[in-house]
Order: sequence, then structure tokens, then C-alpha cells
Amino acid sequence: MNKALDLAEKGRGYVSPNPLVGAVILKDGSIVGEGYHQKYGQAHAEINAINQAGENCRGATLYVTLEPCAHQGQTPPCVDAVIKAGFKRVVIATTDPNPITDGRGISKMMDAGIEVDVGLLEEKARKQNEVFFKYITSGMPFVILKVAQTIDSRIADERGHSHWITGEQSRAFVHKLRSDVDAIMLGGRTAAVDNPLLTVRHIEGENPYRIILHGRDVLGESLNLLAGNNDEKTIIAMPRGIAQKHPLYKKVKTWDIDTYEDGHLNIASLLIRAGKEKISSILVEGGGHIFSSFLKRKFVDKIYVAIAPSIMGAGVKAFADLGIDTLEHSIELNDLNVKRFGRDIWICGYPVWR
Repeated sequence: MNKALDLAEKGRGYVSPNPLVGAVILKDGSIVGEGYHQKYGQAHAEINAINQAGENCRGATLYVTLEPCAHQGQTPPCVDAVIKAGFKRVVIATTDPNPITDGRGISKMMDAGIEVDVGLLEEKARKQNEVFFKYITSGMPFVILKVAQTIDSRIADERGHSHWITGEQSRAFVHKLRSDVDAIMLGGRTAAVDNPLLTVRHIEGENPYRIILHGRDVLGESLNLLAGNNDEKTIIAMPRGIAQKHPLYKKVKTWDIDTYEDGHLNIASLLIRAGKEKISSILVEGGGHIFSSFLKRKFVDKIYVAIAPSIMGAGVKAFADLGIDTLEHSIELNDLNVKRFGRDIWICGYPVWR
């Protein structure tokens, strides 16, 4: 099963909004087939493993990281192919939370006389597919905050410039994070000041969508996110009715989003719209107001904080007032993972809401 999980990881960045899935076929103590879901719309892990094993599937054991699908999607239901292949036993790490599967694949295999075991390395499998589990059960994307700051929590100088707080190795890791998600999100002011590309460059991977959040100010036509929109992946999310007033926005995709009473974009409406567009994961890269808005309304699933070994004493803070007045009510991170890239320290964790 560990091998199947390793195989599944190879599909990260290519199969969304489908889950990561790996499969290994064991017969007489030897691996006779293996496979993983390689790209959205293409064959699933079980099919790739079955095709490799051929007739060796009969009487063999299939190890798969997620319950075989039992519905017709971009491809036929995998459970039918598993039954037809003649497996004696199927070992599954975790059930599929998708309401149109969720146990149906297991029941169908058991009805066909296949011995089915569920729960081997379940926690590891669920963590691997944390994005899929959130998206398929809520309809909203898995939200990751990525904060690059100094020791004193500054994400930019007093002019708003942030190039470069962290080092080269950290930037390469950020590009890996970008290649893993469906979309990057950035505030309009940060986009105007930093003028980023928000593409994947330091590693091999596909460019995600680029979502700019801004209010009623018009973005400059020369911005890289607008002028360099050759892949047509730039999206501007704005209050309803604004796009029609500015011809510039006809060149990019726009989303009309509801607003709060203060005029800022309604985050729930924004995430629901993203989910409807099959965006299952979003990496929020700035700025401080956007970070704080997502945290204040508890729309964050995971946080990465990169701490550079420098102190500015002034500049743009990473977070604004979150309405927290006591230490007991602070947002803590659980399931921590700490890494070092060059001179920078990275902390990753999951927020615990009180």
C-alpha cells in the first residue's frame, strides 16, 4: 500500500479535480502490475495496473489507495473492470467520499464474491487526498495560505515591495506549491505593486489559474497578469457590475462576486464560484488584507509560513486585526511540519478554530 501511495503522488498537479490514486497488484508474493491516475480524463490507476498485469489479475490481490469508482464519469466505472479481471481480494486504503460512490464500489465487489479489506494506511491516504476530500464534500476548494515574512512578520517594505524576502531555495519550493494547486489567488494591490507572473518556472509543472481579487480600482493594462495572459488563465474576481464598465476586462475572464456591506468581496461566494469552475485547490499568496480576511472568516484549510532571517521594524504586516483579544482565542496550527530551505525556516500546519 505504501508503494501504491507513492505511485499516486506522481499524479499531483495533473489529475484535479479527480483524486490521487495508485494501485499495485500482488500475486504469489510478486508484484505483477502497478499504475496510477496520470492525467484528468485518462485511465484511472486500477485500469493502468490491470492493463499491465493482464491475465495475472486472476486470483491476485489488488492494493488501491481509494475505493474504485462505481459511476460513469470521464471514464467507465473502475469497479466493473476490477470484477471482470477476476481478483480474489481487494485491499483499499480509504473509501471514496463522493456521494455517487461512497461504499457502492465496495458493495459491488463483495456481491461479486471478492474479499474486500478497507482501512490499511487510511490516515495517510486521506491526508494525501485532503484537497479532494474537502472539494467533493463541500463543493468549495481547499484553501492554502502561503506567507513569506521577516522575523518581525513583515511581508513587504513601506512601499509595498516584497522582492525578495525569502531566498532562492524557498522560491523554488513556492513554484512546487503552485504546480500542485489549481489556482493562485492574489489581491489587486499586491498584483499592482509586485507585478508578478504567478507562473511555474523553477520546476517542471503546469501553470495554475491566476485569480486577482480587487475592488473598484482599475488594474493597469501593462500588468504581467493581463498583458501576459497567453494561456488565458488569468481571472479577475470583482464586485458585480464593475467589469462591464471597463473594456480592458473583456480581454480576460471575469467573475462577478457578491460583496459584504463594507464593499469587500464575499469570500464564501468567491469560493463557491471557484468550486463550480472545478477549481479544487487555491494557494493564496497575498497580501496581508487577503490573508486576514480568509483567516477571520475561517476559510483557511492549511498554512505555510516562510520566515526569512531578517528584521525590518517597519513595512506591511502579514496579518491585520483578526478580532482576537486573548491568547486563548488565538489561531493555533496543528499537525506541524517544519523544514529549512537555505536560510529560511518554513512552518506548515492546519489551523485550529476556537
